[in-house]
Amino acid sequence: MTFLSPLWLLGLIPVLGVAVLSLLRPGRRMMIVPTLRLWQEAVEQLAGAQTRKTRRIDAAWLMLLAGAVAAVLALGQPTFYRDKPARRLAVEICPSAEIATQKGMTALRSTTAALLDRLSPHDRIRLVLPTVAGGHSDWLSPAEAKAQLGDIQPLPAPADKLTFPPPTDDVRHTYRITTATADHHAGPRLTVIELPTDLPPITFDAIAAEPDGKNRAEIFLAIKNHTNADWLGAVTMRTYPLSVYRHLPIRVSPNGTVALTQAHLPASAAFRVSVSGSDSPFIKVYLVRRNRRRVRVAILGRSEPMLLRYIAADPLLELWADAKDAHVVIANGVAPPAGKPALVINPPVAPVGWRKGLLQQNVVLNNADIAGDDPILRGVNFDGIAVRWLAGWIAGNNPVGLPLVRLDDEAVLLRTNPAAAADVPTARRVTLAFDLAAENTNLAVSEQLVILLANIFRWLSPGGKAEITYSYQTPLEACGELANWKPLHGDSGISKSTRLAGPMPWPGLYKDAAGKFHAVSLVGLRSGRPAIPPAQAVADAPLPEPTCLEAPITFWPWLTVAAVAFWLGGWALRRRH
Repeated sequence: MTFLSPLWLLGLIPVLGVAVLSLLRPGRRMMIVPTLRLWQEAVEQLAGAQTRKTRRIDAAWLMLLAGAVAAVLALGQPTFYRDKPARRLAVEICPSAEIATQKGMTALRSTTAALLDRLSPHDRIRLVLPTVAGGHSDWLSPAEAKAQLGDIQPLPAPADKLTFPPPTDDVRHTYRITTATADHHAGPRLTVIELPTDLPPITFDAIAAEPDGKNRAEIFLAIKNHTNADWLGAVTMRTYPLSVYRHLPIRVSPNGTVALTQAHLPASAAFRVSVSGSDSPFIKVYLVRRNRRRVRVAILGRSEPMLLRYIAADPLLELWADAKDAHVVIANGVAPPAGKPALVINPPVAPVGWRKGLLQQNVVLNNADIAGDDPILRGVNFDGIAVRWLAGWIAGNNPVGLPLVRLDDEAVLLRTNPAAAADVPTARRVTLAFDLAAENTNLAVSEQLVILLANIFRWLSPGGKAEITYSYQTPLEACGELANWKPLHGDSGISKSTRLAGPMPWPGLYKDAAGKFHAVSLVGLRSGRPAIPPAQAVADAPLPEPTCLEAPITFWPWLTVAAVAFWLGGWALRRRH
């Protein structure tokens, strides 16, 4: 039981005083006497009684007193809480690569513990890790949350690349503990507490390699100095499996970057580049050799974000700026150039031999006639695909192209027939009748589009000569394949158990079951210090007022009704007497 306005309870003091005075005030006794003798006896009896105090208690008096007590208690607003008021908060912890050292993780855990120490034992906490590390926990007490801080392991990924699950509706406020390099902004329900980075003096900003056509490779490096003094050391390059070494002395100015090029290395299956003076895994980078056929894709017209994302995600494709040198062109809302294989989306004019039909609204492709055996539509399902605005094509004289999707005898998707049009420069072309913007069709946000685009680009650019490339994966890109890899011994400053305990691999060289090399590198780490020290940021972090999940039970309305009832009953009894 809690009184929301406890000062009103002081009103019980005057009520108690009035009750005591009423009980102790002397009363009068009345006797009816018929004779003088009785008057004399009455005087004798009353003489002693006048020194006594008599109590005047009756039903009216009790009801008025009860009404006064009920009124004072109602003013105090008595309230009963089913559960104790508490805060429900989320603490997002970002154990990123910038603090992936013993010192950095100690600072992360101590800062989080200091924030938890400010909370009440009744508060409830959700510890939230990056999505790749498991997301949010169940509700915990501050003591339980502190006990779990020791289980948090560093992640080999920059803070800006790690994402968190969206907050739940039952969280009143979120505290994000991250590094000073992260691009996180505070908000009304988000407080950001920044930690200083704990990077080694030297890190790699970039690494790449190109074959020179003579079974040799040329390696390009960018090395950054995070200190305020000159850094003198050496870069060591090693090839796998030939174990050819190259040593290159370097000098990096304070807070500067140096670009290096090392030529005439054997074009081996893999490379490792390390810097002397430290065994940190973040001053070692790796590359592997791949034979890949790259398809250059240029976009003309409106540049749809989902097309850009697909090109970036498909290892076969490479976004190209100049349409003249591209292998394939995407003409989005414009006419394609002659002589280029092209994906044409919502062209301004109908294809040759076709004329545009009537513009239809809110069309569903469930009942479309689909050529499912065609290689472009292999694995594509148009059920549930809707288009807000669609104008198909009606065949005229000598139409060019094979209709792959028809709706009410109007073509929606066409492709050319290379066998029948071998002499035509634009022999391979796929044309779609409607705009692919997300505002116009749900195909833009469907996995069916991914399958369709993969089929289209492989059909538009068949064959081609494979090129030798050197590449690596980031730990985030490689986290889904970690279970199938085995790390090469001695290629990381992190122990084997630590590397394999987390959800993503640490920088290093790995081999799969087929003996194929895989390279994981981490480049581009930034250093920084927060504007506000972590201890001060924790002390200044706002704490919301405690609340209850369940609505409290309030008694003051019933007490008010009782007070009025008692008063009315008491006055009614007094008037009868």
